[in-house]
Amino acid sequence: MSDSFDTPSRTKTVSRAMPDYEDTSEQRELPGVVECLRPKYVIGFIVGFLERWVLSRHYNRLLIAMPFLVLAIGGSAFLWWLRSAPRNELVRDYEQAVVAAQREEDVEKSNLYLQALVELRPSDKRYKFASALELMENGREAQGFEYIRELTVEGPLGYNPARVWLAQQALRADSGLPLSEVDPEVELARVIEGEPKNAEANRLLALINLKKGRIKAAEDHLLKAVEDAPFLGLQLVEIQRQLKRSDDQIDYHLKNAADYFQDQLLKDPHDVEANLNRTRAYVLAEETDKAIELLQECPSLNDAPELQQALAMLHLKIAVQLYQKSHVNRDYSTQQLVKAIQLAPGNRQIAQTLLAMASQGAALSAADVAPMVETFSAQDELTVADEELLSQALAVTGQFEQAISRIEPLAEEHPQLQPQLVRLYAANGDTQKAETLTQQLLADFQSRQSELSLVEVVSYGDVLIQASRAEEARDVLKVALTKYTVPKDDTAAATAGVDQPGTDAAVDTAERKNLFQAYRLFTLATIAMFDKQLQADSFAAPQDAIALLHEALSTQLARDAVLERLAKLAFSNGKFAKPADEYLTKLLATGTANAPIYSLLGTLALEQGNLKKARLHLERAYSMHKGNPLVLNNLAIVLIRQSDENADRALALVNDTLQLVPENADALSTRAEVLIAMKRWEEARRDLVVALPKRQQSQNVRKLLAKVCDALDETALANEHRRILTELEAAEASQTN
Repeated sequence: MSDSFDTPSRTKTVSRAMPDYEDTSEQRELPGVVECLRPKYVIGFIVGFLERWVLSRHYNRLLIAMPFLVLAIGGSAFLWWLRSAPRNELVRDYEQAVVAAQREEDVEKSNLYLQALVELRPSDKRYKFASALELMENGREAQGFEYIRELTVEGPLGYNPARVWLAQQALRADSGLPLSEVDPEVELARVIEGEPKNAEANRLLALINLKKGRIKAAEDHLLKAVEDAPFLGLQLVEIQRQLKRSDDQIDYHLKNAADYFQDQLLKDPHDVEANLNRTRAYVLAEETDKAIELLQECPSLNDAPELQQALAMLHLKIAVQLYQKSHVNRDYSTQQLVKAIQLAPGNRQIAQTLLAMASQGAALSAADVAPMVETFSAQDELTVADEELLSQALAVTGQFEQAISRIEPLAEEHPQLQPQLVRLYAANGDTQKAETLTQQLLADFQSRQSELSLVEVVSYGDVLIQASRAEEARDVLKVALTKYTVPKDDTAAATAGVDQPGTDAAVDTAERKNLFQAYRLFTLATIAMFDKQLQADSFAAPQDAIALLHEALSTQLARDAVLERLAKLAFSNGKFAKPADEYLTKLLATGTANAPIYSLLGTLALEQGNLKKARLHLERAYSMHKGNPLVLNNLAIVLIRQSDENADRALALVNDTLQLVPENADALSTRAEVLIAMKRWEEARRDLVVALPKRQQSQNVRKLLAKVCDALDETALANEHRRILTELEAAEASQTN
């Protein structure tokens, strides 16, 4: 066998189909124009062209086909650009049409145009987001929410404004959307991932973290965005104060925020939001006066309920702060609350505070509460609490008939209103009705005494106190308090036989409120019982009186009233003086109420004219509490009456008093007395003239005015003040006799 291969067999090739590059009549036949535009011909042409050129390498054919190739590639690129171009005339027209339709409130056209924009620009997510909001606003929640879900998918296909919106809705309690599976924190984290300084996302995440007690995390989110969004500085300042950051850091962010909102106001003084935030910045800077001035001068105040509400809350804030500093501020605080209720007559918090001030003795006129009465009366439906509030407002201005008409129809169904109805009957002179209702209530309570609820016990005790049966009220309330409180290891409470307010964890908020009322009534009943027995001199032994006051003091709900009675007993010359003094000494040894005790002792010594003893006690009280206006004022009086050489210190003290209790008539008369000693007659006259309308019956004010008028050669006016002074002294003498 031959080893060589046969040549023909070595040169034989495998046949394969090769394209025929020669034109034929069939190949030269072109399709119709419409057919040429079909994608299969265009794509086929390009693929065929490339295949033939690669295999043939005929460059002249490439040159011939180049214009067609450029047209195909360039045309495709142009069509792609045209499809995704940010704006064109058609899109602009549709956008303008959407704006016009929304202005005309034409929902159908607006939806139609937005849908057209979505189709024209499917890659521009703004239009789909706007369309989703429009759909949901006009009753097509399902379709709109489906768009939102498409825009909030994880990854780059999501749209951050839609994610922020979805998180906002999830944080609302009344969104009405199927958001149970939406985690706002997750949505906002996706936004932050792509936009670390997104202001709204960081703000919302800060709020979420604050609710969860993660204050540091809230600060971190706001710090990320505050440089680019200085309006977040106000919220950041509040957080940093909680975290006790440095004053420099806090002031820096507060100033930036304040400057930002000030610039906004310069651009548009009517901007409600900017006014509110600039006001908030003033409040954070503790410049409340400037905040009030800003709102009062705002040109939009009368047309913007938000600004009126903000101004009202500022007046409320001032009233509460001043009253907390000292109860001497009661009248001035009441004036602030009257201003507040005129601005926001439907605000329940202001209304309740105003009426509470009236219960402390503040005088209110019908005009003061008229806006509140009108606002509540105009409402179609009022809660029981609102009816009670309205009734109280009518009662404090003497409109008892109207007050009764509000409460009477509700009292049977709501027993807690019945004690108030008894008071209204009595105040209106309906003695028979008051007595009848009292007896009915007492009979009912006594028949069910073992099964009374806490709220019924409170009503029962209230009615007993009104019926001057304080001892019975104490007994009833003591049983209830033992039942509803947890015993504590407290010596004073154990001696009193009543636990201090310490509630079981199972007691809910409403019962806590009722429990507080029970303790308050127990204290009032105890004090009433003491006053009644002291007046009748029916205590078996002096120690019994002290024990009763000790029992009232143990609840800490009427400390000043109890201490005042103890101090008066200690300054008396009777049988109670020694045990009262000994008990006060024991209290001083505990160190729990030294400042108020020394203040009371100093004040009583001043009233008795014992300046040396008054100064001793008041200096001690002042050393422990330099912010008590009563101590400051009384110490100034003692100093100036001891010697004119103390005038400078006395003036400084009374000026400090007026910082705490602005426009207080007693402090003004004290300053006038100091100024008279310094022979600054005109300044003294000014203070006395301001104080006089509030102290028409004050003998001291009349005496000082007569002295000032003499010094200023106003003899006739001085004589008139002396004449009135004589009448006041005669009236006092007749009452004493």
